[in-house]
Amino acid sequence: EGASASASAGFGPGMGHPSPGTFLGRGPGDAASHAAAAEAWYASAATDDGTFDGTNDRSSVAGVWRRYGALRNERGKSALREAAEMSSGRGNGERAAADFVLQCAETCYADASIAFEKAKDRVNAALVGLNRAQACRARAAWNLPRGVDGEEKDDRWRLREFESAAGHCRRALQSLRPAAGANPKRGIDRRGNPPEAAVSAARSELGNAALAAGLESRRLGDAAGAADYMEEAVRVLQQGAADRSPAAVTSLSAAHYHLGRLLADAALATGDGAGAAGSVSGVDRGNKFLPAQRHLERALAGFPPTTAPLDHARLRLRLATLADATGEGVVRGGGGGGAGGLVVLL
Repeated sequence: EGASASASAGFGPGMGHPSPGTFLGRGPGDAASHAAAAEAWYASAATDDGTFDGTNDRSSVAGVWRRYGALRNERGKSALREAAEMSSGRGNGERAAADFVLQCAETCYADASIAFEKAKDRVNAALVGLNRAQACRARAAWNLPRGVDGEEKDDRWRLREFESAAGHCRRALQSLRPAAGANPKRGIDRRGNPPEAAVSAARSELGNAALAAGLESRRLGDAAGAADYMEEAVRVLQQGAADRSPAAVTSLSAAHYHLGRLLADAALATGDGAGAAGSVSGVDRGNKFLPAQRHLERALAGFPPTTAPLDHARLRLRLATLADATGEGVVRGGGGGGAGGLVVLL
């Protein structure tokens, strides 16, 4: 990327670009140099800084912003791949380098998002938002807290990254909502409907981000918050799993599994199959084990015994534990303690 935080005062809407004149008279260079030159020229044209004439036409300016956004998005993806390679290093220097490159990716994506918004290209703006969500999740996965020397690191910093990722995805879905009666925009059909592939990708990313936030909340001991995030993941992934693709089924099954596991552990901890009044809905007939059982049963679809025998066996064991606990509650008239048999917690 070759830019620093102090470059924000320079040319361009983001980290700053040199003046296009900087590249005049230069000979052939590497790909990064050519990309930087192209970004500088497009940014100059888009911001109408006087370098070019004849770019006042609204459609021309929108096209320039779109090209600039595409360039910055590609630079962001390249930087994210580079950061992924660096993140495996254990030395402080390697990790600092990975953090810097990841910051460059985040800034490129932010620039691209602004550019597509100025071009009124809401489909590409939404897709860049999904890339920004992936960068947030990557920062958490690679253990790269924000700030100088990770000064923002505390027990909840990963959760903040997952929440940011989910926020990017929610805004992407919001921008992709059909606009009835609206004039056709780039990537939008005449009925105001965005491409289904873009909507499906946004739902998938939101489901994965919400599930990651739920798992992190559970690790932090916030069971209620974890349940809220996991329920959102299940709800969103159910909407996006209509195509029944293997990836969609697996993601939805994983969300069902983790939510079922969370509910099962909470129910087994009390050892009361009937549960407290109001703790479960009327359709569950006062049995707090039923919600967990339903989610675990739905998770089985994504873990068939032929391709995922160990996961399938773990699920069956959990279901057997719940069935045993439920049966014990029935025998004791709904007010008994835990199951008398062995409880296997996986």
